Amino acid sequence: MWGKDIAIDLGTSQISIFINKRGLVLREPSVVAVNKADDSLFAVGDDAYKMIGRTPDNLEIVFPLRNGIISNFTLTCEMVKYFLHKVIKESFIKPRILVSVPTGINPVEKKAVLDSATAAGARSAYLMQEPLAAALGAGIDITRARGHMIVNIGGGICDVAIISLCGIVACHSIRVGGNSFNDAIVQYVKVHHHMLIGDITAEEIKLTIGNVYPMDTEMQIKVKGQSILSGLPETVSVSSVEMRNIFEDNFFLIISAIRDVLEETPPEIISDIMQDEILLTGGSAQLMGLDLRLTKELGISTRVVDNATSCVIRGTGRCLRSFQMIEMLAINQTDKKKKNRNQ
Repeated sequence: MWGKDIAIDLGTSQISIFINKRGLVLREPSVVAVNKADDSLFAVGDDAYKMIGRTPDNLEIVFPLRNGIISNFTLTCEMVKYFLHKVIKESFIKPRILVSVPTGINPVEKKAVLDSATAAGARSAYLMQEPLAAALGAGIDITRARGHMIVNIGGGICDVAIISLCGIVACHSIRVGGNSFNDAIVQYVKVHHHMLIGDITAEEIKLTIGNVYPMDTEMQIKVKGQSILSGLPETVSVSSVEMRNIFEDNFFLIISAIRDVLEETPPEIISDIMQDEILLTGGSAQLMGLDLRLTKELGISTRVVDNATSCVIRGTGRCLRSFQMIEMLAINQTDKKKKNRNQ
């Protein structure tokens, strides 16, 4: 058993931390507020999120990760350090850290994640592909010779993967997620209602009436913002039917990625998936009607797993139980690099 070793889901919208023997200990927005004068951190996580759209000129809100990758290395390191100190306080022994990453991450991006974990205080860092982690978190036995399809939709990335025998048979990663849906809402309200709204308002609209499949009872929501024409506060009504229309482009990209992966999948595994179901994980997989729409379009039963939002971090945390599991599932480890140099 490892001791105080840590699993991190370094998401575009949320960062989650799991500590061995303690479980999930933190889940906060991946955002920081920075003093423009000296680039120092003013607020992190929940505290910074509350400031979005409300900061004075001397502060700037920054999301250090974009589309599942590190866009600001320095701020990512500082953010991770802050959260680690928050959950483990003082420790004389540096932890080993396992970080979940999208399947489409390239070597440069992998190195950035490993370096950020090391800079944040890890004595060694490991990477694990998110679909494998999501499958473990959903309770799937990934060691069996049986295929499973995982569609993990986070804030910035949609990862589609076929998993069998502890490995990924076929996969496709696209830069579509919850933030893409929010951006579509902001743009739609601006063009069709001539009103400006912020990301937080867009998120509230998405969570309340966002959908991609006809509802038994269609809904409306009152949205407050700033009129483009007058510059004054204004309120407009937005309907669930409008949401369905504006989400169509993003939905098309997701279902196209799923079809691409299915086309690359061996017939035997297709049979497994047809007998079981496609599993949806990630916070954005909970968009209303997404499972029903995919089932209808693909002809394969599709289900949102329980605790979809925490599947990846819980699955990553399960790997902390043994070094053998890390050796089997992790990719591009710092320990392996050191070992190779010594041989």
